Amino acid sequence: MTPLLCPARALAGNQQTDVAALKDHRDRMQQLFRKLDALHREGVRGGEAEQFYAGTFYLAEAEVWLAAAEGGGDARRERPRKPGEDAGAMSTCGSIRTAPFGSTTQQRRARKS
Repeated sequence: MTPLLCPARALAGNQQTDVAALKDHRDRMQQLFRKLDALHREGVRGGEAEQFYAGTFYLAEAEVWLAAAEGGGDARRERPRKPGEDAGAMSTCGSIRTAPFGSTTQQRRARKS
């Protein structure tokens, strides 16, 4: 989860504040996606396909978490994996483990070979 979202959800005393934190996160991801989309359409730096599709994923992820929280589910346990992502690269609030910025699973595997 993002650095802003984990503390907000950890401090959430009830489902309403948890949902509010997730709505704020979703709004941040929408804003990020709009910027990436504009850069991608213009074909300028910062709008590369990798950045654009990462932003698309993060927005979808935020919407899934919000829908689960509003539906009474517990979406804070584990985020869905990206296609091709191994479980070791997952990031959760409990133990933050993330892949190096800008690297993909295939690039990490190629470096190990």
